[in-house]
Amino acid sequence: MISFVLTILLGSIVLYVLHFYNKVRKLPKGPFPLPLIGNAYQFDPKNLHKWILEQKETYGPVFTVYIANPVVVLADVKTIREALVTHGEHFAARTLKFPDNFMHDLPNVGVISSTGHMWQAQRRLTLQIMRDFGMGRPLMEEKVILSRNELIEHLDSLQDKDHVDFSEIIHLTIGNIINSVCFGFTYPHNDAKDFYHFSHLVDSMMTIVCTWQFRFLSIFPDLADYSFIRDYVFSGLYKGNKALRKINIARVQKARESYKPNDEPLNFVHAAIKEINAKDSNFSFLNDDHITAMCFDMYLAGQETSTTTTKWMILLLMKYPEMQKKMFNEIFDVVGLENEIKLSHKVNLPYTMAFINEAQRWANIIPFIIGHKCTRDTTIEGKFIPNGSLVQPFFYGSNLDETVFEDPYQFKPERFLLEDGKTLNKKLYDQMYSFGRGARVCAGQSLALMELQLIVPTLVQRYQFSHPHGEVDLSSEFAGILAPHHFTCKIVRRT
Repeated sequence: MISFVLTILLGSIVLYVLHFYNKVRKLPKGPFPLPLIGNAYQFDPKNLHKWILEQKETYGPVFTVYIANPVVVLADVKTIREALVTHGEHFAARTLKFPDNFMHDLPNVGVISSTGHMWQAQRRLTLQIMRDFGMGRPLMEEKVILSRNELIEHLDSLQDKDHVDFSEIIHLTIGNIINSVCFGFTYPHNDAKDFYHFSHLVDSMMTIVCTWQFRFLSIFPDLADYSFIRDYVFSGLYKGNKALRKINIARVQKARESYKPNDEPLNFVHAAIKEINAKDSNFSFLNDDHITAMCFDMYLAGQETSTTTTKWMILLLMKYPEMQKKMFNEIFDVVGLENEIKLSHKVNLPYTMAFINEAQRWANIIPFIIGHKCTRDTTIEGKFIPNGSLVQPFFYGSNLDETVFEDPYQFKPERFLLEDGKTLNKKLYDQMYSFGRGARVCAGQSLALMELQLIVPTLVQRYQFSHPHGEVDLSSEFAGILAPHHFTCKIVRRT
């Protein structure tokens, strides 16, 4: 009896291994995986982005890695453009499985992890609202400027300007912009306890991707479909997630209570309700669950990315004082010392805008995005990608593509200027994929750019930045995104 069981067990293992390597054979060639653990024996999870970039040197820009399950990597500008633009309709789907659906308790809600018709509708509604706020009406710019001016007032009021901790200050500034856009309220700088509680929960969620529990469920994603697994076996993994959703639901409800059908919408929640309830609405099948999820996605996608990018820019200003001086001189010549910087000024601030563009490319804060599901057999750069494959557009690699960005590891704002030094190199900017590419390009791109283009130049206009301890540390640490180590800076008010 025992020998029979062992024979069955051994036979099952052999069949599994044969099936595993038969699947490996059908995908673009990459580093050799082992059953169950894939390539996990070859990399440090905290440096996974660097390891994947190294594989490009061996296997070219299209290859497969096994991070729990097989992922086809597209690692340069050309292959990403071919997949997401030329064949975009083949690479826009999601799996609706863990970890794609990790942040939501309902399937196919929100903009980030949904798929199919429901994704298209929620994305279209989001873009429509953002466009209405940003064009024709200056509502979006007004919200950013208000939060930016509160930031300046707070910095002016600081007693100690020699050791300014920008982490929480910038967190609140960006968070207030998103809160204002989504819900119509903000937190004062001297009374933001509730905001920082939410912010710290978000920070803790960003580090979860490095835990063994997250990696285990990534190997066996079907387990996450069971509430028993989520609520008891891996309750710690989902605890912060539930707390974040609870706060988000309360914020949406608060905004809903102030909605007046006959008034112009003042925030995203108002605008979404108005559109969904409109006569002959194209979005009448959406409901409160979708609005709540869309707001949640906007906050999670916009808070950490804009905050982290701004912190990198502060560090770069301190690291390269000659660039800071050049930016200030340009801003002073165009705007002056006290006049308010507006979006209309950016056309006359080419070097400043080039600095912002290069900082986004160089900081390269998002190594990985939620995978795209291939929905049709497709060939990219001569490599066959079968229907159903999970694909990772590796934007970290494309932003370091030497065929597009000369000396990609060097920080050179001038690369985004044409030879005259006065005109932005739009062609090069269009090959920088910090906001993604194709049908799933970041829906909040216009707001994120507005934040950077209104806040960072104003900081340079009003203050001189330097490091209180000499050398500036430009190394990063991976916690979901590539963030700088904690730092302080010295600021001096310009007069």
